[in-house]
Amino acid sequence: MTELDFRVDRDLNLFCHTLTMFPESYRSEGSAFNNPQYRKAHSHLRTKSLSDLFSKLLPLGWGDWDFVGLSLISSDTSDSSSEGRLLTAAGSLARTWSAILKESWKGYSTIWPDVESRLSQYRSRLRSDWEPISENVIRSIRRISETTWNPDNVHVYLVDCLYGGASYLTTILLAPVPDLEIEKKLLCHELSEGAFATGNLQERLEAKGISSDVSHTVVDTTAYVALKSWLKSEYVERLKPKQHYYVGAESVYTAFEQSDAGSEAYKGLDGLLGIVAKELAARS
Repeated sequence: MTELDFRVDRDLNLFCHTLTMFPESYRSEGSAFNNPQYRKAHSHLRTKSLSDLFSKLLPLGWGDWDFVGLSLISSDTSDSSSEGRLLTAAGSLARTWSAILKESWKGYSTIWPDVESRLSQYRSRLRSDWEPISENVIRSIRRISETTWNPDNVHVYLVDCLYGGASYLTTILLAPVPDLEIEKKLLCHELSEGAFATGNLQERLEAKGISSDVSHTVVDTTAYVALKSWLKSEYVERLKPKQHYYVGAESVYTAFEQSDAGSEAYKGLDGLLGIVAKELAARS
């Protein structure tokens, strides 16, 4: 049984706040850190001293290819081994980030007591609503996705500055949303992301002739179907994946219904995707 551990962490909120205040520090336009309203509300915390420190960070590159790939070919070190180059680059990165967070805390410390209080109260409400349905929802996600994803614990961090959420297999970052029904759908989406991340959804879609653009629709529909039975009646239609946002949403949802996805009668992901392919072709 996978248990969810809801957390409020000061250092993580500080880090995410700092990224959110400097959107030029990350590349993804769809990032959960892209929250213009938050930046506007806290614009006074984007100081010149922080901007100067970020200007030192950007040449280092702080993620995936930007960090690992470039550090292997541009690190200023006499060590010719990949380990030595990475350690040198990581040291520079760590020192710069340490300075950034220390400087950022000077301003963030003025709002953290209020943020911590609100997040702690919200955590209690969300945990109380989630725990009675958790096992059933996660079982349904696991059944549909057919992956090896089966962690003992998933850590859910509530982060005040985010827009939406982000999933990293056994770690979820989640923005607090006043409406708990919507929040539970967001949480299910991130759980579904984590489950499918350990599988081969892209390859299975390609094998059925389905565009990879539909993968995100499958993920969200899985989340919706897993949660649907536990939603308040007025949210059942409201939280259904929408065609204007998810590619092929109507076709995918129809296929989920036809295959009894999430139920004991479900026959498997390949059969489901076969129905998706037929529905997409019929509506094209």
